[in-house]
Amino acid sequence: MSKVVVDDIVRTDDYIRFINDLKAFHNSKGTTLLVEPVLGGKKIDLYKLYQEVIAAGGFDQVTKKRSWKQIGPLY
Repeated sequence: MSKVVVDDIVRTDDYIRFINDLKAFHNSKGTTLLVEPVLGGKKIDLYKLYQEVIAAGGFDQVTKKRSWKQIGPLY
């Protein structure tokens, strides 16, 4: 029995550019990137997540303000 995975990712030119840059970054560090990770049966749009975190002040601010609960459910 296979699990159903919801894929709501809109693969715009900006999305593709972001993913390619992210892949290049991971490649330069010798790490592997799972481009579209699945959480709770839904593919996570890393580009949209990145944009939301930046809009909220960045990783450090989101962590400091404990705002992950507001951002997390969006994905």
